[in-house]
Amino acid sequence: RERGRIWRILPPRIGAQALRTRALADDLPGLIGELASGSLNRRLLAANDLVDRFGSTAIPVLEKSLSDPVTASFKIQAGAILHRLGEFSTVIDHELHDTDPLVRTHGLHQLLGRRSLDARWLDQVRARLADAHPRVIVAAVEVLGEHPAIANLPQLLDLRHRIPSGDTHLVYAVRKAIRDQLLSAEVMAQTLTKNWSDPDIQVLADDSPAVPSAAAGTLLVRNLARLKVAPGTLTAALQHAARYAPESELPALSSFASTHFGQDILFQLGLFNSVDQGLRQRGVALPGALKLWGTTLVSRLLEQPEPTAGWYNLPNTVAPTANPWDFEERHCADGVVARLISSFPGGEALTGTLRSPRFEAPPILSFWLCGHDGAPDQSAKKQNVVRLRDADSGEVYITAAPPRSDIAQKISWDLTGWAGHRVYLEVTDADTGGAYAWLALGRLEPTLIPFPTLGLRAGTTHFARAADLAARLGLQETAENFRIRSSQTELDPDVRTAAAKAALSLTPALTVPVLTSVLSDPTQPTIIRESFGGLLAEQNLPTAQQAVIAAFKTVATRVQQQWASTLAGNRDGAEAVLAATEQGIASPRLLQLAGLRNKLKTTNPRDWEARATRVTRDLPPADETRDQLIAARRQAYQTYATGELHTKEGQQIFQKNCGICHQIGGVGTIIGPQLDGIGNRGLDRVCEDILDPNRNVDRAFHLTTLMLRDGESVSGLFRREEGEVLVLANGVGQEFALRKAEVKERSEAPVSPMPDNFGDAIAADDFNHLLAYLLRQTGR
Repeated sequence: RERGRIWRILPPRIGAQALRTRALADDLPGLIGELASGSLNRRLLAANDLVDRFGSTAIPVLEKSLSDPVTASFKIQAGAILHRLGEFSTVIDHELHDTDPLVRTHGLHQLLGRRSLDARWLDQVRARLADAHPRVIVAAVEVLGEHPAIANLPQLLDLRHRIPSGDTHLVYAVRKAIRDQLLSAEVMAQTLTKNWSDPDIQVLADDSPAVPSAAAGTLLVRNLARLKVAPGTLTAALQHAARYAPESELPALSSFASTHFGQDILFQLGLFNSVDQGLRQRGVALPGALKLWGTTLVSRLLEQPEPTAGWYNLPNTVAPTANPWDFEERHCADGVVARLISSFPGGEALTGTLRSPRFEAPPILSFWLCGHDGAPDQSAKKQNVVRLRDADSGEVYITAAPPRSDIAQKISWDLTGWAGHRVYLEVTDADTGGAYAWLALGRLEPTLIPFPTLGLRAGTTHFARAADLAARLGLQETAENFRIRSSQTELDPDVRTAAAKAALSLTPALTVPVLTSVLSDPTQPTIIRESFGGLLAEQNLPTAQQAVIAAFKTVATRVQQQWASTLAGNRDGAEAVLAATEQGIASPRLLQLAGLRNKLKTTNPRDWEARATRVTRDLPPADETRDQLIAARRQAYQTYATGELHTKEGQQIFQKNCGICHQIGGVGTIIGPQLDGIGNRGLDRVCEDILDPNRNVDRAFHLTTLMLRDGESVSGLFRREEGEVLVLANGVGQEFALRKAEVKERSEAPVSPMPDNFGDAIAADDFNHLLAYLLRQTGR
């Protein structure tokens, strides 16, 4: 009956195994012998039988068998049975001193999860930290992590110093155990009273940021001067100290940084920002000593020469990204390892155009260039390139493509024909790919212009942090400096924007006119006008709002959308946006956007729903296909622009397709808007104006429809009245006249008489040439 019961409750294979076990070992010695079986199933079945059938009577036999030469698996199984039978102390003492590391490890694992351990066992566990086998050491470390005690720390620290750097698992286990000791308030309090060695302090400081307590912050503050750690670790230590250390300890942070990093202003700035972030997390104001430290840092930083030395980045107009330019070391073909400025360090998907200060072209200019322009097994994309441009006209004199190699090659340009001309270098990375999509340049000869001392990416980040700090500290004495920098055209756009933001925060009344002047200047880079418009839109000041509204006429729809959404955040701004759409200053399509309508609903300007309905009533429906065409043509031009573009061909295309209504430089007909300076609108807006002429229509150029008394209707651009005659122009610029007496009704629609089929009428390559010509018309 017993054998039948086992067979029913176990799977067939295990049931058969059980029967064989009972057949082979039906007595106590036989079952103990089965503990040495090579089959885990047999060992487990024998163990269960021993406990169930023999109980405590098996203890002396098992203890005696452990003294015989047996396998590690036998010892572990026998120890587990003794443990079940209540002989825990005997088992642990035996296993912790066994000669086999597997048995010692098993003994330590049996200590895991217990609420408390006798001191003698903890002593034995600590002794195992010096074990010859790493598995035993890890198990001992895990046990000590569960039972914090000040006595554990010295031995854990000693072990941490001895671990080979390649043993990452043991390093992790020990660091976690040390952290677990420090999480105990009692252990942490005792830690502060001990005189630790410098290597011990290094380890404690490394782990203290994982301990959210005032004592951990105090430990860090009091030992900062003894730390010799990587900048990242030091930054984390300072931030943690600022967040948790008692306020009485905080002045030591500024003293430490000023004493040890007095000449490294940028590094101090990084440390200060870490401290400031810790205090913000804590929700306390900057103590006086720290505020003085921050004030000194901002003043010293503003007094230093510009680290980017006049080099600046212009974001990609099609797909703008973060600034990609930083320094890295690269091998050159002549064997030199050079420090080059590169678009690689931040990731190959980042794009941008690096521009140098202006200089006089020498007869010969050489530099070293490396990088790629697409995958090596494919044709060059012609998106990454170095150009030399005329400083006034922007004309490209000469270009160089990256060598499609990680090793820099020497490029020499013969500039005899342009020697003495004012020029600048332009390094463009327009490739958003994740591989083979970067270039790097350096070692300019002759050295006519200074090279940056800090990568643009790092330099702009540091300046932005300093500007933000000045605003946070309320340093109004620095506002003038920031206002000046915001207007300097040859500073990086990120620097100018950070300066403008700080100046607005510190002295808004004085700064708004400065930013308004920049916003209204069509010669300013598009990215600057966009960012300054966004900053002004945030100011609930009539002068700022009107400046933004005035700029709607020359920016792309996506920018109008951003500005309008910001303006509509308050009632006055919402009213200004509505009025701008009614007057044709802003695109009426803005009022079709759900996000903007929701903001108008919240701020509730006068009769906004009825006014929005009137403005949008006659609009053609939004055209997703048109948006895709505009995006494709922008991208195509961005790619094509790095190759050969012919502005003369573009001029011919303009005269053929556009000159019948528009005029540039006195050539053409003034039926529609005069287009001198159209290039200042930027690529996005120019593409929109050509391919979707109904998107941004000046009210002066709305389509006029005349319903005649004979039932016919005619449409065109209203030109003038001549006595009893109305003069209009049709879509190809031809004027025609109608007697007023013939007109029954006259209406105006917010659409343009300009043909909207230029996407089909002008071939893609011709469209690129046309854009090149139009974008050159900047009036500079």
